[in-house]
Amino acid sequence: MSSWNVKPTFMILLLTIFMFVYYLPVTNGIVIPKDFTKRDSEDDPYGINKICGGFQFKTPLDNKTISTDEPLHFYNGSYITCSWEKQPSSQVNRVIDVELFTTEGLITILRSEEIPMPNTQTEDVQVLLNIPSGVMLPQKFLLRSFAGTESGPHCTAYTKEFDVCG
Repeated sequence: MSSWNVKPTFMILLLTIFMFVYYLPVTNGIVIPKDFTKRDSEDDPYGINKICGGFQFKTPLDNKTISTDEPLHFYNGSYITCSWEKQPSSQVNRVIDVELFTTEGLITILRSEEIPMPNTQTEDVQVLLNIPSGVMLPQKFLLRSFAGTESGPHCTAYTKEFDVCG
């Protein structure tokens, strides 16, 4: 009965691997076809920039523009006026919710009733700033909203940080 010698078998296997590696074609990267459109490029009709198209909070929160450098201050239990805008080519057709965040994450959903967005902006919506007990105040928060499209993707918009006192 013959027995396999391990060293010659290992050497043959190693030589075979080296030959395959040596004779394989050299590739420096993936070749992208000439007519291929990169996802999220300006020309991609299904890119996130075309779908979400400038979806953002428009509202001056408490009659102050979001772009100002002065901090916004609110009280727990008060109402915040919110509205949103988008570009005319955007596929966004509704605002899904308004969520309250800190840098650590989601605190609560302030509004879950959908807001139609057939045009480039929504009507003003009053959102109750109701912070759950157990959350330390004063603290900095921000709002996030999701927007929906007919094709399914969701877009997000954020406000700048604002202060909430008890």
